[in-house]
Amino acid sequence: HEGAGHAVMSAYAEIVFDNSDNRLPVDREEVRLRRTIGLKKDEYYLDRKHITKAEVINLLESAGFSRTNPYYCVKQGEIMKMATMHDEERLALLKEIGGTSVYEDKKRESLKVMDDTKSRRDQIQETVEFIEQRLGELDAEKDELQKYLEHDRTKRSLEYTIYEKDLSETRSKLDEVEERRRSYVERAKEEDDRAHRAHDEIRAAERECKDK
Repeated sequence: HEGAGHAVMSAYAEIVFDNSDNRLPVDREEVRLRRTIGLKKDEYYLDRKHITKAEVINLLESAGFSRTNPYYCVKQGEIMKMATMHDEERLALLKEIGGTSVYEDKKRESLKVMDDTKSRRDQIQETVEFIEQRLGELDAEKDELQKYLEHDRTKRSLEYTIYEKDLSETRSKLDEVEERRRSYVERAKEEDDRAHRAHDEIRAAERECKDK
């Protein structure tokens, strides 16, 4: 333990493994696994490097040390129990001791992950197909919009042409009306001038008659 005085603040337990056969997936011939427990901490260290509890469990299981296998030390009375087991029970025990049960658990977990992955992949595939279908619809709508814009431009061009033609014809008619108006004004002025001259001639003739 570690601490000062009589009060123990923390303690640790350390196991040193001979890893010359590389049973543990660590590139060292000697591996130290330590667990430190304190008032507010419970930590694991692998060769003085902090690791999680899950990493410790995975490390030990990879070397064949499984929490589900309690037969590293056979308790008194267990030998007779093992000797009288049925074949199916003995086979299950051998699988458990050999780590096969751990493998099967991992296999089931892996199969479940694969099923979940396949399910997510199918969902993603459905989403992709929906997006592709929607993109196709948007492309069709885009083509329709493009055609509409082309027709609209053609329509506007025709309307502008018709407007220009109508405007030109209207201007021509206005010019004709204005020309006729000017002609009428000129004729009216000429008639008025002739009327004034005739009136002056009549007055002059009347004065001559009076003088005689």
